[in-house]
Amino acid sequence: MDRMDKRLFGKRRPTLTIWSLVTCLGLGLLTACIPLRFTTSPGAVGRIVDAKTQQPLSGAEVLISRSTYPPPSPDAAFTNSRPPIVMSREVGQFSVPLERRLDLYFLPVDIFPRFGLLVIRHSGYETTCVPFWSKSVAELGDIKLNPSKN
Repeated sequence: MDRMDKRLFGKRRPTLTIWSLVTCLGLGLLTACIPLRFTTSPGAVGRIVDAKTQQPLSGAEVLISRSTYPPPSPDAAFTNSRPPIVMSREVGQFSVPLERRLDLYFLPVDIFPRFGLLVIRHSGYETTCVPFWSKSVAELGDIKLNPSKN
């Protein structure tokens, strides 16, 4: 190679490397691989009442289970829960926050609502499971608990 070829080859090489880097970054952006915060488990709000008297129940344990529906038993769904476990207030109201995570994804994963299984346990009442779907926090209204048969 003569001097002219070496100079041209030397100048083209860094340009080719920069061009390759720009191309790779551009293709990465076109595929939409971006950090995305998405819902892994929905939250729920509502009020717990006695099924017969319609009176609000305070002190009930309320949580979102990781079990599928139908669960093997309400007690199994209760033990397969995600934090937090919340207690219903004086007027029977409860609020379980949603669970979110940050990750890299190719396609948006929050397009479809997530499945949630609300489990409510209160002494003197049957443990109750309520299935629901939501992209964030579902308003479930009044949830009626039946007295236990013991």
